[in-house]
Amino acid sequence: ALLIAGVLGGVLIAGGGSRTVSAGPNAQIQIDGDNARLVARNMAPPPEGRVYEVWVVPKGEAAPKPTNVLFVPRGNGSAEAAIPGSADDIAQVLVSDEPPGGSETPTGEVVMQAKLS
Repeated sequence: ALLIAGVLGGVLIAGGGSRTVSAGPNAQIQIDGDNARLVARNMAPPPEGRVYEVWVVPKGEAAPKPTNVLFVPRGNGSAEAAIPGSADDIAQVLVSDEPPGGSETPTGEVVMQAKLS
């Protein structure tokens, strides 16, 4: 389930206004109601033989949970990935480099993180 990078998204509306959370200098999480999307620009490719994996930390928990979202940025460093689950239930989103196929626990460097609550 490899999600190849898409185009940068526009402004998303949540509860009558946009909600955007920084995930680092070149990335953000855009939230629209229950839906969250990672949008990145100028992102370096993962180390050779690896992909990026999106992790979520559910509210009230400390450990990140794997998602099925794996991606490699486009040649220009842009990437867009839907974050599974309800944004209302997520405390934090992380992105780390992982082996192809992903991991059950983070093994690589965390390259992005955002606190949603």
